[in-house]
Amino acid sequence: MRNSISAHERLLVTLRFLATGPYKGLILSAIISPQALGKIIPVTCKALYKVLRRDHLKTFNGKISNGGVLQNTIFFEKLENSYLHIPSSELLTGSNLNLP
Repeated sequence: MRNSISAHERLLVTLRFLATGPYKGLILSAIISPQALGKIIPVTCKALYKVLRRDHLKTFNGKISNGGVLQNTIFFEKLENSYLHIPSSELLTGSNLNLP
């Protein structure tokens, strides 16, 4: 029987995806199948948006890169100043990788 993927691990791979881009790098560095990543990341992004949208995310008009959009949010400011209480990096279960 497979172990379930913890909420902590789901958040870590989602934040890494948002920070670095394509699934390809995550597939090589995570002990989570590509099929699971393809389901976990969109669901986690929707949950993050639902929780953070009112107080921490703004919407923008016009063409701004993903990095530009992120950098212009209260969420990014809080992330940069360690106000989000994201756990420090730790060894990913079943691997030798430290995440986030």
